[in-house]
Amino acid sequence: MTASLRFTFAALVGASAIAVGAWVSVPMTPVPMTLQTLAVVIVGGWLPRSRALAAVAAYLLAALVGLPVLADFARAPGLSFLELRSCGYVLGFVPGALLAARIAGSASFVVQCSWALLAHAVILACGIARLAFAIGFAPAIEHGLTPFLPGAVVKSFFAVLAIRILVRAGSRQPVRAETRSS
Repeated sequence: MTASLRFTFAALVGASAIAVGAWVSVPMTPVPMTLQTLAVVIVGGWLPRSRALAAVAAYLLAALVGLPVLADFARAPGLSFLELRSCGYVLGFVPGALLAARIAGSASFVVQCSWALLAHAVILACGIARLAFAIGFAPAIEHGLTPFLPGAVVKSFFAVLAIRILVRAGSRQPVRAETRSS
């Protein structure tokens, strides 16, 4: 398999994993809780940085063209995506994946979990920033952050476990985060 084909395949598999994460949705107001952030952290921590970013970009492109890849199989083509109360969380997948890439730079489980938690925190912060415009800052914290914190901790723990299992299974050799570029 050529390098460009491997790159494309990895990006599509990563984007698909993020989309599948939307299928597991707990209805909440004003935004649902999904497993998408779990998928973003796994993709970001497991794939080389450029492939992880390509996966997130492919997912965002699928959402923008109107494919039903959002929570509850929602569609929001074009600029209607920006009207979604959840769009900040989804846009936060980009910096979240970048931070998750740091997981590969440490052998310490605690440090890896810290990077995963930070990735979740950035995704949540991006979501809160957008949600605050729709419902105000205090309600955004109350409804768009607080209920998601326990899940972020649990998902961070399981993301690191999944990455470690994938690396041990030989599906990817661990590479220092500073040197991962493709």
